[in-house]
Amino acid sequence: MNELKPIEPLILTLRGQRVILDADLAGIYGVETKTVE
Repeated sequence: MNELKPIEPLILTLRGQRVILDADLAGIYGVETKTVE
């Protein structure tokens, strides 16, 4: 079974918006970065 990891440290605030970088999002889903761009 996969261990759950918190994503809160991956969330950044840029210009008042909460975002997750595409590289981090790809890592969460286990896909290549180009898949989520």
